[in-house]
Amino acid sequence: MTMKDTILQNFESAIDSLISADPRNSSKGKPIKNWAESNFNVTCSVSHVTDPRAIGNRVSEQMRYGSSLIVFVCDSSINIETLKGYVNNNVYPALCDVLIVSDTKPYEYKNIRHSKSSKFFSWISGLM
Repeated sequence: MTMKDTILQNFESAIDSLISADPRNSSKGKPIKNWAESNFNVTCSVSHVTDPRAIGNRVSEQMRYGSSLIVFVCDSSINIETLKGYVNNNVYPALCDVLIVSDTKPYEYKNIRHSKSSKFFSWISGLM
C-alpha cells in the first residue's frame, strides 16, 4: 500500500467516525482534524451537514474558527450550490481549501474552494 493509499484510508476512517458519532458529540470531528494536522500540517474545521435548512448555520459556525481547511461531510439532500454560495460569502484570508465529501460510500470528493497551493491540495486533486 502506498503512502497516498494509507492517507486516503485514514481519511475515510475518520469520515466513518464522524458519520457514526452521536450528533450531539462536540468532538466528533476530531479524527478528521487530527488527520489534517498530522498529514498536511493544516488547521481544519469539520461539519456533518444533514439538514438543508441548517447550511447557513453550519458554514458560519465553521468559518469562525479561522482554519485553513474546512471539510463539510454532506448528506445527499444538501444542495452543493447553496453551500458554495454561503462559503463564498464568508471567505477569510487564512482559508485555503473547502472540501465537500458525500456521507455515503463510496465517498465522493469535491474541492469547492482553493486559494493557494499546498500539500493538501496536491493530494486531494488526485482524488477528484
